[in-house]
Amino acid sequence: MQHWLTELLNHALSDDLSPQMFKKYSVTGYPIATIRSAVATQPGTAILITAFGAQDKAIKPSFDFLNGQTANAIIRQTFERVINRFNVDDKLVIPRTKVFPLKFSPYNFRGIVQSSAEHLSKEVMNRGSENNLFVATKDGFQAWDVNPAGQSGFINQQGVASKHGNDQLKMFENFEKKPVYWSQSELIKHGFKFEIINANP
Repeated sequence: MQHWLTELLNHALSDDLSPQMFKKYSVTGYPIATIRSAVATQPGTAILITAFGAQDKAIKPSFDFLNGQTANAIIRQTFERVINRFNVDDKLVIPRTKVFPLKFSPYNFRGIVQSSAEHLSKEVMNRGSENNLFVATKDGFQAWDVNPAGQSGFINQQGVASKHGNDQLKMFENFEKKPVYWSQSELIKHGFKFEIINANP
């Protein structure tokens, strides 16, 4: 994704901005050192999202960064270029981007406790606060996810956390995942129970 976004930004913006401006707008925002806050959407990426969204809504932009191309065409072309770049003897050899630690503070900007040190994740995945993987097959969907806050990130006023407060934190830090069940039969098979509540007895 990191390499593809770089290619997208180069394709759409490099011919419309001066080299000095493009240097600022070509930044993907991926951490290059330890960070202390979430990774924000960068200006160049925001331009891409706006340009692609305008096509979806059939809105004519005041400036066409896509040079008359469709979003689908640009996405396909840039993706193919990245794949070809890392295609070695019909095998994809894509270098892994180093993961830098994300150091959260247990206190917010007003100095109020917002978490406890043992519930703070040490890694940033650059995909928000949880990881999701979905695979569509001819037999249906398969999915996996991991939520570093566990099934419940709740901590009460006495500072006592939910028993599920950090039960997925190690999975998150180790790039692991757990399956997501889709059907009622799968849920029952793995120990989930259903209770029907009748509001009008």
